[in-house]
Amino acid sequence: MPLIPNTLELLHALPFGMMLVALDGTILAANPAVEELFGYPRKGLERQNIDLLVPDRVRGHHHHLRAHWVAAGIDGPMAQARAVEGRRRDGSTLPVQIQLARHAQADGPGCIVVTVRDQRAVLALETHITRLQGLETAGMATAGMVHDMANLATAMTISLAALQNRGDKVSLALAGAIEQLGALIRRARSAHTPRADQAVRFDLAGLLLRQSPIWSYFGHSALTLDVPETPAPIVGWDSDVLQAVQNLVVNAMQAATQVDPHGGGKVEVRLRQDDDEVRVTVCDTGPGMSTDDYARACEPGFTTRAASGGTGLGLTVVRTIVEAHAGRVRLRRCPELGGLQITLAFPRASSLASTG
Repeated sequence: MPLIPNTLELLHALPFGMMLVALDGTILAANPAVEELFGYPRKGLERQNIDLLVPDRVRGHHHHLRAHWVAAGIDGPMAQARAVEGRRRDGSTLPVQIQLARHAQADGPGCIVVTVRDQRAVLALETHITRLQGLETAGMATAGMVHDMANLATAMTISLAALQNRGDKVSLALAGAIEQLGALIRRARSAHTPRADQAVRFDLAGLLLRQSPIWSYFGHSALTLDVPETPAPIVGWDSDVLQAVQNLVVNAMQAATQVDPHGGGKVEVRLRQDDDEVRVTVCDTGPGMSTDDYARACEPGFTTRAASGGTGLGLTVVRTIVEAHAGRVRLRRCPELGGLQITLAFPRASSLASTG
C-alpha cells in the first residue's frame, strides 16, 4: 500500500510510537519513537514482520492471534489500550501499551495503525497525576494540561489513520490537534500562568467553529454543533477557554460511548448569547450524574468513572478556567438527550466596563 509523503511526515512528527502494519503483519512504516523504544536503527523495522517485536515465548502463535483479530474486527479488546510485553532488538523484553485501529481503504485491504507507548512511562504519568490531585489550583491546571495532551494524542492517532482517504476535513482536524498540543506543551514547559494584563478580546463562536473538526475524533458518538456564526465576544485567554470546552466534549463523548459503545450515542455542543452572557452548553446521552454528585463534580479528585480511568481532574480544571474569566459552571440533567448537561457562562465583552 503506497504511503503519501504527508502521512510519513506526520507519522515521524508524532511524540509517541506509531506503526502502519499490513494485514499480513508486514511493517509498512514505523516512526522514530518506535525505533528508539525497540532499539532499531533508522528504517530498521520497515518491511520486517511485526512478530519480530514479539517475545520468543509467544511468537510461535502470535500470527494465529493476529489473524483472529483481523478476522473478528479490530474494534474488540485490542481497540482499547492494552499492556503487553515487547521484544527489543537485543532480545530483552519491555512492558509496552499498545492500541490498534483498522484503517480501511476503498481500493485495497487497508492496514492496521498500531500505537505503542512505554508502559513504564504511562504508569509513571498516572502516578504523577494521582499525586497532583492534592495540589492547589496551579498544580491542578498543570495536571489538566497533561490530561488534555493524552486526549489530543488519541485524536491525532485516529486522524492519521484516516488521512489518506478522507480529504481536507481530516487534514484540518489533524492540523488543529497538532496546533493545540504544541500550545499545551509550550505552556507546560514554561510553567506559564496567564496574567490579567495578557487577556484579550476574542470571538468564542469563531474559535469553536475553527477547532471543532477535531472533536468528532474524540469518540464514536455522533456530534452535533449548534454554533451560530454571529460573533460572541468575550475577554480572556482563548487557549484556556478552548481547553475548558474541549474537556467537556471529551467527557461527553466518553459518557455517550459508555451507554452505547456501537456508535449510537449523541453529543451536542451549542452556543447562545444575550446582552450579558455568552453560554456554551455540552450535553450527551450518557448515564448522567445523581443530583448529589452535581455539587461535588468539580472537586479535585472526584470522578464517577474511576473504574474506566477517570482522574477527577477535567472538571476541576474547567471550573478554574471559567472562574478566572468571571464566569459560572452549571450542571443539570439534559432534558433533550437525557444525560449530563454542563453550561459554561462567560460575561459578554460588550457588557464589561473595560474591553480594551
